[in-house]
Amino acid sequence: MATTIQTMDMDKVLEAVIFVARKVPEPTFHKISKMFWFADKLHLERYGFALSDDTYHAMKNGPVPSRIYDVMKLAAGKTNFVPGVDTGVVRLAIGVESDGCTVIVKRDPNVDFLSEAEIECLEDAMAEHGHKSFKQLSDETHDAAWKSVPENAAIPFKEIVKTLPNAEELESFLYA
Repeated sequence: MATTIQTMDMDKVLEAVIFVARKVPEPTFHKISKMFWFADKLHLERYGFALSDDTYHAMKNGPVPSRIYDVMKLAAGKTNFVPGVDTGVVRLAIGVESDGCTVIVKRDPNVDFLSEAEIECLEDAMAEHGHKSFKQLSDETHDAAWKSVPENAAIPFKEIVKTLPNAEELESFLYA
């Protein structure tokens, strides 16, 4: 299940980033990335597929969703081009504070892009993990999937599945 520009719904991703940044305390790149990690895992566990369809990389402080991170970097002006993403649309929706890592929301999310299940998983992830510190989030996301690859490498989807309580059931469903 490799992420490609063709399969990832960037409109949905942007709205989900806005949704999380609007609700989570201290909406930093790090915290938003971790909320997606937990929400993707919840969605995968409950519904058999990930919410964002992003590729996670095992970075020093835990997994980072590469395309979501690219969108936030675009908003910060740290890059001027992300394939398949309209720079103007992103920069009208979100910005970044002068610290270079705290997301500023410029409008409400259009939740029509998000399913009830996606909203549920994002809200559940934020309720359980949104109040946690940088260190707590880093420590908690250094799980078996993150440890399965060298630093900066993409985490295989199968390794994420293995960390879930219903891994055996999911594997038989996903890889039958």
